Amino acid sequence: MPHPIDDLPPIHPGSLLRDDLEAIGVTPAKMADRLGTMHGALTALIDGKQPINDEIAARLGKAFGTTSQYWTNLQAIYDEKRSTAPTALSPEEQAAITVSMAEATRGEFATDEEVRAIWAKHGL
Repeated sequence: MPHPIDDLPPIHPGSLLRDDLEAIGVTPAKMADRLGTMHGALTALIDGKQPINDEIAARLGKAFGTTSQYWTNLQAIYDEKRSTAPTALSPEEQAAITVSMAEATRGEFATDEEVRAIWAKHGL
């Protein structure tokens, strides 16, 4: 039986981290300080230029009250989807879709119809 995320395009975990930080009002620089990591390294992750490794996954898990496996699973799902996607989205395209979703839903869960409309808007 297919899972609902099977139809989603590959979304880098950094995009999700960006959303989480915005939701709690924490800048990437402040989070980097809290995690004890370099600002540039966290920014590269948020921008989708670096993957989540085991070390940062453990730190993010502690900071957000999740497990490190949660973060490594997000990375694994992204990597798998990217390897099987006909055309993978760039971080800029992912960001544009994230903005469209946020604007369309105003922080609420999107309906399937809203998601399809946003994907269509971005040629997916």
